[in-house]
Amino acid sequence: GAKDHFYWPMIISMVVVTAGIFIQPHLLTRAIMAEKESHIKHMIFGTIGARLIILGLAFFFGVFAYQTYGTDLKPNLVMGEIFKDLGVLGPIGLVLSVLMLMGALGAAMSTADSLLISIGQITTRDMLRPFFKITQHKQVIISKGIMFLILLAAFFIGRKPPHYMTDLAVYSGAISAILIPIFLSFTWEKRSKFAALASIIIGAAALAVLTILKLHSDIAIKSVHIGFLPTLLAFFSYYALCYLPRKKTAEISA
Repeated sequence: GAKDHFYWPMIISMVVVTAGIFIQPHLLTRAIMAEKESHIKHMIFGTIGARLIILGLAFFFGVFAYQTYGTDLKPNLVMGEIFKDLGVLGPIGLVLSVLMLMGALGAAMSTADSLLISIGQITTRDMLRPFFKITQHKQVIISKGIMFLILLAAFFIGRKPPHYMTDLAVYSGAISAILIPIFLSFTWEKRSKFAALASIIIGAAALAVLTILKLHSDIAIKSVHIGFLPTLLAFFSYYALCYLPRKKTAEISA
C-alpha cells in the first residue's frame, strides 16, 4: 500500500472482519423478513457476491484518490474533489454527479431506516418485553417514540460530529465480527447459550484492550486488522465451550 499498510495479511484479515458488518441487526432485520427459506439462501449468496464487488471498488477508489489527489487530502473530502472535476465536463458531468448523489442518498436513507427499525425492535422486544407485559399496539408506539428520539439525537450530533465518528464506524464492524461463530451455529446441535455469551464477552474485552491500550500499534500485530485477533478468540472460545460436557456447561450457566 501507499504507506506500507495494505499487505496481504491486512487485506485477508479485513475480509474476515468486515464480514461482521453483514450480521449487524439492521441488516439481519431484512433477512428475517423473507417469506421463504430459499429467499434467505439467495440473499446470502447475493450478499457474498456484492461484498466482493464492493471491496474491490473500495480498494480501487482508495488507490485512485491517492494517485490523483495525493496524501494531503482528507478522505472525507475526496468526493467533493471528484464532483469539481466532473463539473468541467459540462452537462455530462452534471448528470454523472446527480446519479452519484442519488445513489449515495438512497444508500444512506436505506441504512438509516434499517438502523432505526432495529433499535426500536431491540429496545421493545428484547429489553422491555421480557420484564413488562406490553401489548403489540404499545410496542409499536414505544418503538416509534424511541426511533424519534434517536433520530433527533443523530441530527444534533451530525451538525457537529465528534472526531471519533469514523473510528466508531470501523469498530462497529470489528465488534460485530465476534458474533460470526454464533450466527454460523444457529442450527448446530451443540450450540450453547453460555458459549455464545462467553465468546461475546471475551472478544469484546480483547478488542477493548487492543484499542484502549493501543497495543495494536505493536509491530507484531499491526500487520492485521485490529478486529482479527478478537474474532479469532471469539471463534476459539465459542467452539471450545460448546464442546464442554453438557452437564458441566449447564452448571456453569446456572
